[in-house]
Amino acid sequence: MMLSLQNEHINKRLTAENQNVEAARFDLKRLQSRLIQLKSEERHFENKLGKKGASQAQSISKAKAAEALATENAQLKEKNRCLQESMGRMEHQMQGEIGKLREQITSRDVMEKEVRYELLLCQSLNEEFKARLGSANGHVGRLRNTIIKVNGEKDTLKLQLRHLHNNCTKLLTEIGNVKSFRNTKLTPGRKSGIAAIIQEILKPIRERLDSIKLESIVDMKPEEKEEDLYNA
Repeated sequence: MMLSLQNEHINKRLTAENQNVEAARFDLKRLQSRLIQLKSEERHFENKLGKKGASQAQSISKAKAAEALATENAQLKEKNRCLQESMGRMEHQMQGEIGKLREQITSRDVMEKEVRYELLLCQSLNEEFKARLGSANGHVGRLRNTIIKVNGEKDTLKLQLRHLHNNCTKLLTEIGNVKSFRNTKLTPGRKSGIAAIIQEILKPIRERLDSIKLESIVDMKPEEKEEDLYNA
């Protein structure tokens, strides 16, 4: 935009100087026409005054014509000198403006290269961001799957805990019955019932421990002594 305005300003000045040149040419043609007119008037005076006064009239006419021609010639020379000075100033100014335009073009090229470099850098960062975003989306997907799995395991654990609670309640009931009959020997059927309840309690615990790859606990065997049951 700046370059087009400067070019338009230079074109306007060139047009104005061309008009001045055309005006000077017109003045020169007018001077030539005036000279032809003076020569015509000179011949007219010669014919009118006759041969006797021809020499005097011719000298007067020539003097006037020479004076007018000298005046107009001086004016034309002055206009030509002013025109040359104006053309010189204009040429010097145009050279300065051309130099400024070249500097602006060079600066513009440098800026364009910098903008292209910044654009390439932004594109590279955008691609890197897309890659990282894809990786993050993958992590989010895996995390969602893990959360779903954990929620499933939590529900399973709740069921196991509920089952364990029921078994513990049964065990406490049986222990209460055993303590109430402390001096009574346990029958094999009661001992087997208590051992079965303990096995039911330990079963989900062993499965849970095995699922997280821990060492399995030692099962309590039905053949354990009666004193162990009392201590429990």
